[in-house]
Amino acid sequence: MKSLTLEQAQIELDAMPPPATMLRSEFDKIHKNLVFDYKGCYSVHLFTKYKCLGPYGPNQQIYYLGFDLTAWVDHHRQESCLIVPSEDIEKYLPDLIAKANTMCPHKNVTELPSSRMFEHNYHCNDCGAEYSTDSSG
Repeated sequence: MKSLTLEQAQIELDAMPPPATMLRSEFDKIHKNLVFDYKGCYSVHLFTKYKCLGPYGPNQQIYYLGFDLTAWVDHHRQESCLIVPSEDIEKYLPDLIAKANTMCPHKNVTELPSSRMFEHNYHCNDCGAEYSTDSSG
C-alpha cells in the first residue's frame, strides 16, 4: 500500500460521500484504505468503516459509516477513532498519539478476556501494566 502525505489523505477523505446506506456495488467504488505519514507516528491508517446489512451479493446493503483513523506510534501501540468526510484529520491525531503513548511500550503483552465487542484489554508480562484499546472506531 502506497504511503501518502497528510495533505493527500485529507484530499481523498474530502472527496468521499457522507455516511449513508448503499448497495454493495456502489460501496465497492468508494471503499478505500489509505496509509500516510505523520510526525510522531510509525504509521497512520484511514480505513473505510462500514456494516453489512444482509448476505453478500449484488443487492447487499452496506451502511457506510465513514473512516477509522488509526495512529500507530510503534509496531504494537495504536489508538483509533471514527471520522467522517470533510472532518479535519489533523485535529484528531494529537489525542490519538497521546493516548497510544500512554500504553506500555513493552512487546511482551497478553490480551485479556473482554465482555465488550471491539474492546481489547492487555497485560504487560514485563512491567505488569494493564491498558485497553477500543477498535470500534
